[in-house]
Amino acid sequence: MGTIRAIWQISEALDLKLESELKLHILERRIAEELESFSELSRLLCDSAVAAQISISQLYSNAENDLVAGCELARNGYFKQAYALWRSWFEQAVFGLFFVESPIHSHAWSGVDSLTLENGPDYRLMLHQLLANGRDGHPFAVVFGDRFQQILIALKLSNVPKKRYVLNRAERVLTALSQGVHGTYRPKRVASPDQACEIIESESLPVLKEAFAVVGLLWCMHFISSLTISEQEIVDLRAGNLSLDSGVSLQIGDCDFSGVSSSIASAEKVVQFMNKSFSDHFGAI
Repeated sequence: MGTIRAIWQISEALDLKLESELKLHILERRIAEELESFSELSRLLCDSAVAAQISISQLYSNAENDLVAGCELARNGYFKQAYALWRSWFEQAVFGLFFVESPIHSHAWSGVDSLTLENGPDYRLMLHQLLANGRDGHPFAVVFGDRFQQILIALKLSNVPKKRYVLNRAERVLTALSQGVHGTYRPKRVASPDQACEIIESESLPVLKEAFAVVGLLWCMHFISSLTISEQEIVDLRAGNLSLDSGVSLQIGDCDFSGVSSSIASAEKVVQFMNKSFSDHFGAI
């Protein structure tokens, strides 16, 4: 427990002594760093993302602020407020991908850099609408539902419970995090650091890990749809052993790596990142 970091200190490492606090901080940094890499990788691989990159970058910067603030509040026992902020992060993380796939929406959904009573959004869409599946579902849900089915076919996975389908998982995450906003979650007042750590371990970490898993899985399916990739290469990615001699690697090698972070600044590093990230997210299906 301690002082909440200022916004200009969010990337600084913390010297945490309690195990659950340390786990939460490690997860926070991994989420922020991986989503930044996803965003940069989309610019490398997807021409359609170019028009949306400015708004995506700003969106993900604000998303990281919400993620970190939620973790800070959870460490200090403010769990209802933490879940509200994590819902905001989750929404922005998914909408960032939506804007990459549909750049025109990033222009229609104009943002403001100051908050006044006169400023209102020109375009409104809620995450539950984006995730709406079925016959009259949103195109985002229809496309990603189909992509998930194709992944199951490629990985030769059968009898996967419906509740493990990515859109169903996303809806459960949104419902869980929304309880911090709507008031159905009414935690008792935390009386000690140890009690806060118990709640972090039993409640916060599982929910935030699942939220990250859903976002990561959606991004991975986005990249697979953007590449010419075989079923065997998808299997290799799930196992974390996609070869540097693969067709996917050759496609990545043609990209312009100028201006990207050092973590994905070459085809070899991109393949290393994809092996680690994709195997983590696909391995949890």
